[in-house]
Amino acid sequence: EIVSRDWSSDVCSSDLSSAGGLGLASHIPFVLGSLWPWSTIQDEIPVSDPMPAGAAAASMPGGYIAFCLSNKEQCDEPLSREKVIHLDIPVWQTIQKINADVNDAIRMLADKKHYGRAEVWTIPTDGRGDCEDYALTKQKKLMEMGFSVRALRLAVVDTPQREGHVVLTVVTDRGDYVLDNLTDRVKPWSATPYRFVKRQSQENQNVWVAIAPSDAASRYAQH
Repeated sequence: EIVSRDWSSDVCSSDLSSAGGLGLASHIPFVLGSLWPWSTIQDEIPVSDPMPAGAAAASMPGGYIAFCLSNKEQCDEPLSREKVIHLDIPVWQTIQKINADVNDAIRMLADKKHYGRAEVWTIPTDGRGDCEDYALTKQKKLMEMGFSVRALRLAVVDTPQREGHVVLTVVTDRGDYVLDNLTDRVKPWSATPYRFVKRQSQENQNVWVAIAPSDAASRYAQH
């Protein structure tokens, strides 16, 4: 039985380690549309579908609130921007590249060990962070490349170990995909082993919505 939980704050476990392993120094300069010579970069886009939209309001993670107070440019993008990204091969390769680069550039360290307190959401400057820091960094990198933040939505999930975890979801015209610090593979949301709890609303990134429990739970139970 899936136990429903509302992770109002991230409890990203220090036992969850990054896949990493690509070596940032070995990456060739980024050129949009290039084919990346690593096994983690896929040329074929896997089939996905849209995540449940979510309707009921959900509590905003406290760490996200604090993050936005000092990073307004990442939280106040105009609502006129597009909600859905057109996904083609160059865009797919870009998303994978950012996921792998950030996973490699940051090393997992729990907030309590890092800062002496929990619930610190930030863009790491010292190469150390936990799950939400990876997700925020990926969101920022993709925004800097012109992607709309309305289509780059943070999500809180429940792992099979019943740990709270944060990932970045990308909303595309070919379905929704997940960028995760626990794997360099960008996956369709339904191919992950997670139960999705809540994520940022497509209407306003400063509003969070609960994911329909019946749909999310049925997907989760398949893995």
